[in-house]
Amino acid sequence: MTNRITTVGFSALYTGGSYYGAILEGIYRIAQRRGVRIVAVQYQTEVPLPDDLGQDVIDGWIVVLDDNRIAQLARSGRPVVGISSSPDRPMVQPDNYGGMVAAVQHLVAHGHQRIAFVGPPDNSDVHMRFSGYQAALAAAGIACDPELVINVSNELEDAGGAGARALIARSLPCTAAAIATDRNAFGFMEAMQAAGVRIPEDMAITGFDDMIEAQTCTPPLTTVRQRFDSLGIAALDLLLELIGGTEPPAAPVGVLTPLIVRRSCGCDRSLSAVVHLGDLESASGLRARLTQDLVTLLLYPLPFDPAQSPLDIWPALTTLLVCLDAALAGEALPDVDDITLAWHQATGIVTDIDVLNAIMDQLEWTGFKLAKSQGDAAAETRMLDTLQLLRKELVRARVAIESALVSYMSRVMTANNNMNTFLLRAEHLNRPSLDWMQFTQARWGCLGLWKHVGDSLVIELAEIYDSEGKATLAVGERIAPANFPPVDLLAEANPISRTQVLSLSTSQRNWGVLVLSGNLQPITGAIGDPVDIWIEMMGGALDRSALLGE
Repeated sequence: MTNRITTVGFSALYTGGSYYGAILEGIYRIAQRRGVRIVAVQYQTEVPLPDDLGQDVIDGWIVVLDDNRIAQLARSGRPVVGISSSPDRPMVQPDNYGGMVAAVQHLVAHGHQRIAFVGPPDNSDVHMRFSGYQAALAAAGIACDPELVINVSNELEDAGGAGARALIARSLPCTAAAIATDRNAFGFMEAMQAAGVRIPEDMAITGFDDMIEAQTCTPPLTTVRQRFDSLGIAALDLLLELIGGTEPPAAPVGVLTPLIVRRSCGCDRSLSAVVHLGDLESASGLRARLTQDLVTLLLYPLPFDPAQSPLDIWPALTTLLVCLDAALAGEALPDVDDITLAWHQATGIVTDIDVLNAIMDQLEWTGFKLAKSQGDAAAETRMLDTLQLLRKELVRARVAIESALVSYMSRVMTANNNMNTFLLRAEHLNRPSLDWMQFTQARWGCLGLWKHVGDSLVIELAEIYDSEGKATLAVGERIAPANFPPVDLLAEANPISRTQVLSLSTSQRNWGVLVLSGNLQPITGAIGDPVDIWIEMMGGALDRSALLGE
């Protein structure tokens, strides 16, 4: 291995989106802390990459939802960890079975006996969720009725809507439905409501994933929470152990999937978690108890590990506690920027509105209790003002998540328009340039074209983009797939720089690969990944150039 920094490959059909993008973001986050370099390889099922791509520069691989790709990469002899893949190899997966058992048991507890299951049967995660559905029904003494099992084509909204219409066509033979994914559930709810079916009065619904939209759909969706970034973190932890020589675990590594109760199931409650602290003798005792209670709420519904310091999880929480102390003593509050940082740390861990509101409720209850205990009207007024400021900054931090996404997408749209204009200029028709990367976050990039030299397949560098003038590679240089992406590129990239290798093919030709390196941010919401647009643009430009040449 020529590179001294551990280099991990991430291989998947996509590198963005609410699922793949969130997994990759979790991997990036831990990799940055550990000084590990990540190379994300996005491939196409119909155009397989060479078996030995990256073999001599990648120390180990993480592969998402693709047993064939795992088998291909395992032939290199490097460790491979799958996410939701075959249990025959080292693998990380959410607790699909247990999460669905909890959802169905909750519906049964509401009195439902006729519970449908809607989901795509070919998805390995959904297959385990269906097993959980069957087990929960059996445990309740309810027979699994094939009429209530609705197979749909994919995990998205359109398929969920089709599932709803299938049940409507059968005159709604059920009173509840356990939906395999949140996106299926969103489409299912919309189709049901369009047909006049009331949720949850006529049809109780649960989902699976706890996507951010589950909090704001109508009604808010009761669902099973899985943190996609936690899958990435667990996969990287496991892979680094394997690279270090640890024996693979005997069983898949599971990630917890707790049930998040909202209103679509028929419950009419929000998270009410104010902890009545009682009469503690010392201020230090109160602070320690409040600190642990607030972090426990932050992690809800997962348990808090008492062996871990709460401030390791939420370091800036101390700022909020200092605010309460200052209000009581009539002293100056911490700087607003420090308060903002505290809430940004919290929303970086959880975006759930109910959880964040419960944390603020706990602060308010405690603050008012302390102020009243002093018997000082001025202290009560100061505490009210302070708590109003804390709630306002919490709202600002939560809204900032949506604002940041809107702002990012606006920049992406502008960049894509600029790239389209750039690639359509006359001077680029015969030889597509990579200077369009100036509109992206990439600081280095290259276009490598497949070329047969004798019996060997190599990658020939056709174009190079270098915003910092540090390129050690030249156009025309040929690199064996096993050494690609090139070590020269990786040596220039520091650990926080992110490298993506994108399979570049069109209906006309399998061109090669496109490489970008820089502070690339994976898109983690329910929106298109700009990387896919860049591939389409570049592929179209190459097809056009070839046509003009002919």
